[in-house]
Amino acid sequence: MTKLIANIFLTSLPMLLLLAYYVLDDPFEVIYHYDKHGKNPNIVLDRDFISIDLLKNKAKFAKYDSFVLGNSRSLAFTCADWINYINTDGCFHLDASNESLFGINKKIEYLEKNNFKIRNALIILDISTLVQIDNDIERIFIKHPDTTNESMIDFQIINLKAFFEPVFLVGYLDYKMTGTIRPRFKSRFQEYRFIHNPSSNDLLFEREKDIMAGTYYNNMKHIFYKRAAETKYSEPTIKIAQKQMLKRIKYILDAQHTSYKIIISPLYDQLKISKDDLYELESVFGKKDVFDYSGINKYTADFLNYYETSHYRRHVGKMILGEVYSLN
Repeated sequence: MTKLIANIFLTSLPMLLLLAYYVLDDPFEVIYHYDKHGKNPNIVLDRDFISIDLLKNKAKFAKYDSFVLGNSRSLAFTCADWINYINTDGCFHLDASNESLFGINKKIEYLEKNNFKIRNALIILDISTLVQIDNDIERIFIKHPDTTNESMIDFQIINLKAFFEPVFLVGYLDYKMTGTIRPRFKSRFQEYRFIHNPSSNDLLFEREKDIMAGTYYNNMKHIFYKRAAETKYSEPTIKIAQKQMLKRIKYILDAQHTSYKIIISPLYDQLKISKDDLYELESVFGKKDVFDYSGINKYTADFLNYYETSHYRRHVGKMILGEVYSLN
């Protein structure tokens, strides 16, 4: 029996050591609290979890009352730019990667439940945001359990499983030992880096440095495919569940007497949001506070307004803010 136990222990030892390493190292930054996230800049973090966790910690010392919500495309709208149009010193970027209407709804409910005064809200939408109406189960997209009231244990298990995924695990250990990411592991890591402002939670693309140096687009032009000359519309997305979430968001914002703007992103694909979806958004939030930048326009026409075909640059967000607030 003693020999059997010893054999079991020795067999399990590598796994136990890796588990201990995971807990101590916290590669996904979901176990411990951090004043600033991104200790390993090549690790893709769960931006949803990071945003809520950072807000909880920072709100102990700062008074936040203005919030930018949306997916990673909302990064073009920084707090540093937005505060020029609103009267506040407490702006926080409450975004998430691959953000959904479900996620935006849960975040606004979280703010209300935790007694945040929502004086201003900037909600950045696109077609993909409106599609998903429930939680995601992928590690980098799953919502913070504090917003969904789901199990923290289940959340941590998802992260632990992701750590033990063979390609990531081998690549991560190799990265920690060598400080480099080998080509065969690149799919599991983040190629581009960001500058993080922990006070506002703004993320700035470091690619701007290469753009300013005149070198960035030399090797990127091939990804900017040719678009159709005529306007194409997306399929209608807003159904009963989406309507309920939109009305819930509107109810909370009205109860808080929030000044809000709803901006539909100018995406490179130039796909115009469905007329039905735009009508639903305007019906809930009012025409004067919904701004549609989808489709063919001066922003989507120029590939130099984009880092790649998914994300538009900060200067685009600045110009849109100027237009939006000059119209009111």
